[in-house]
Amino acid sequence: MSEPASLIVSCRIAPDRLAQALAARGPRVTDWSDWHLLGAGITASELAGLDLQVAASTGEILRRLRASAERPADWLFAHDPDRRSLTIGQTLFSDSWMTIIPALAALRRLGAVLGPDDRGVVLVHDWVFGRRGTLAALDLFGAGSAIIPAATAGPDAQALAASVLPPIRQAVESGLTAPVRDDLDGLIGSR
Repeated sequence: MSEPASLIVSCRIAPDRLAQALAARGPRVTDWSDWHLLGAGITASELAGLDLQVAASTGEILRRLRASAERPADWLFAHDPDRRSLTIGQTLFSDSWMTIIPALAALRRLGAVLGPDDRGVVLVHDWVFGRRGTLAALDLFGAGSAIIPAATAGPDAQALAASVLPPIRQAVESGLTAPVRDDLDGLIGSR
């Protein structure tokens, strides 16, 4: 039986740059050459097969991710334009590299549009079951992104997960039928 890891994104991003990232339709998975740093053992042909999963806009990919949640309350997309902050969370995301890598590829698009003073992090972290720690981590920075070795994420990853995920888990356990907060559709429209 698989034990899904959680997805956490925390990013400082201006509203106009977030809109740009949500509309972006590239790069593809194979446009980055550092996937081997995840230690996932994915071959080049498997990575090429994942390119189709990221052909849609980032906003559409995030909508699909939201729709894949086991329960509707297991989703958070919170954007605070005044603070220039974006937080995304899902407690039961995935533990399959064939799901994780396309999601990371789509989220790397945030880094491509960040301003020089903006930063962010994307984590796939075993927060619910707590046996594996961080599976994958990305550093998002002005005009780019880089894979962070999962072993170095350590306590910072756990602290970020503990700050983002508990309200989502509580909503799921309470049986809520909608996310605690979901600003995604308002930012990309009803297309």
